[in-house]
Amino acid sequence: MTETTETTPTTQDEGGVPHAAATINLISIGFGIACIVFVLTDVTSPVRVWLSVLLFIVGPGSGLVQFLRIRDLALQIGMIFAISAAVDLLLAEAFLMMHSIDGLMSAITLTVITCFR
Repeated sequence: MTETTETTPTTQDEGGVPHAAATINLISIGFGIACIVFVLTDVTSPVRVWLSVLLFIVGPGSGLVQFLRIRDLALQIGMIFAISAAVDLLLAEAFLMMHSIDGLMSAITLTVITCFR
């Protein structure tokens, strides 16, 4: 008699790390690409503002927190927000020091950081 083990889909990888950051990262990449398209086409709407806010809040953190391999889901989500805030501040400081504040460059930079995997 052979035993069959049933595999159930999990929300964790082999190391026990939740996939929340990867899922949020995929969504953030979409926000980033949409934000770049809105900036390139010079569309001014509330949707562009909200996409930018969502990209700033979760974009860079969702790309970088995966390297930390945090096992706790709540801590992982909290670190996404914290890392995003830190990266946004550093990016704003760098743009101020270079005297080149540009919406397109910031959207592209944040989207590239979000794409780290």
